[in-house]
Amino acid sequence: MLWLFMTIASLGGSIYVDPSGVTEASATKLGANVAYDAIEERGRRQSPAIRTQSEDRILMPTQRAKLDANAQDLHRNYSIFQWCVRRHLDYVATFQFHARTDSPQLSEAENDAFNDQVETWFTKWCRAPNCDAASRHRFSKMIRLTELQAVLRGDCGLMKLADGSLQGIETDRIRNPIGSDYVANVWVHGVKVDSAGGAKAYAIHRRLPWGSYEFERQVGAQNLVLHGYFDRFDQVRGISPIVTALNPFRDTYEGLDLALAKAKVEQLFALAFYRDADEAAGEVTNDGADDGSGDDTNKSKYSVDFGKGPVLLDLDAGDRAEFLKTDAPGANFPAFMQLVLTIGLKALDIPYSFFDESHTNFFGSRGAWLHYERACIDKREALIEVQNRLMIWRLILAILDEELILPRGLSLGDIAWEFTPTGMPWWKPSEEIRGDLMAIGAGFTDPQRVCKEHGTGDFKRNVRNTCRLMKFAKETAASMGVNFRVSFDPGPEQPVQVVNAEDSGVQSGK
Repeated sequence: MLWLFMTIASLGGSIYVDPSGVTEASATKLGANVAYDAIEERGRRQSPAIRTQSEDRILMPTQRAKLDANAQDLHRNYSIFQWCVRRHLDYVATFQFHARTDSPQLSEAENDAFNDQVETWFTKWCRAPNCDAASRHRFSKMIRLTELQAVLRGDCGLMKLADGSLQGIETDRIRNPIGSDYVANVWVHGVKVDSAGGAKAYAIHRRLPWGSYEFERQVGAQNLVLHGYFDRFDQVRGISPIVTALNPFRDTYEGLDLALAKAKVEQLFALAFYRDADEAAGEVTNDGADDGSGDDTNKSKYSVDFGKGPVLLDLDAGDRAEFLKTDAPGANFPAFMQLVLTIGLKALDIPYSFFDESHTNFFGSRGAWLHYERACIDKREALIEVQNRLMIWRLILAILDEELILPRGLSLGDIAWEFTPTGMPWWKPSEEIRGDLMAIGAGFTDPQRVCKEHGTGDFKRNVRNTCRLMKFAKETAASMGVNFRVSFDPGPEQPVQVVNAEDSGVQSGK
């Protein structure tokens, strides 16, 4: 089917005509009664700009720098904003590493021994002198900083170095080199892309004094892992969801300063005197002392010092004194601040009960926490993918450098591991542990998953360590001639008994 376009030169525009001969303008007029309300302009609200470009085109380098500076300023100076980011990192960017190799070519004991070897090697590499090119941060801290930079500034890169260490590359250091063909989509915000929009290389710059930059190197995409927030398929650079909360947080930041300033002004001007006189009182001095001119009009009639305790004001007839009082910061101000802060926290899916623990009861807090846990799944998986890519690269180097010795018949593809988010401890251990045991017995879960959910390590390792300690306790007790019984069974739960005061022989005092 062919579509016809007729251009009318005199009107300087174009008219779309379908095969039936109906123009776009006439079709719009005919269907006005069944149109989408969201596109109808009735003057009730501001019409959005029609822009369907890529996010990388909408947020140009200058605008991106403004967002960056705004977010960093709030994080640097506003405690609530910084707390919000820290709480996000506590739930999203904290992981535990577990080796999970379970090869059928090895016995169970050999698999356990190799897993112990991998975990020992990884723990050693995670130390700051081994994993950080600047010898400043341990691996878990680097992952936390990577998420911090991404949530504040959109994205962050971790560059792989030949010696097996990592170098953090902040977002402003990835920028277009001078003379790059930006119009032809060769470079997009410091990323060299192919025809499909995939990253081929990154242009890394070094910072110079006075805020300028100098091109340092071009790094292949295989040597830099870029972590960020993406909402569109063709988006090259990340944009943080927190940008939607920058204005609300800045409003509360400035509103608090203005409210405090208003309260301070009220404290400075505490008492005002009103005199019923035909003549002006003249210039009033602060201390009420005579200036020696002999003119009483230059002297204040009343001098009050509240620092000496309660004061009785004996005023002349017609004079009155009133405290200057304003509604500072106002009865509705706390509720309004709560609303604005709630809007800001929603950018990171954080419940308001996290900020104000007294906002709701226990069940409300737990329900909000469960919903927040669901919201963290996708964010955690993005960081897990970053760590998995780094782990593959680092394992290859470790095997080539013989830091790890593979068992006979085992290849790199047979090595299994897992980065698990650090779980939350039990809120009510006496109740929740019994519930977990019942769920395990019913087949609804397994001990390994329970350990993940509550951050209690690896189940197999826990059992082995427990058996070793029980064996140690029995052998030590036998050598010392002590009858020592080791048992971790709490026994059946005892029901709560209500004792009547009369049955127990307790009499109330008279």
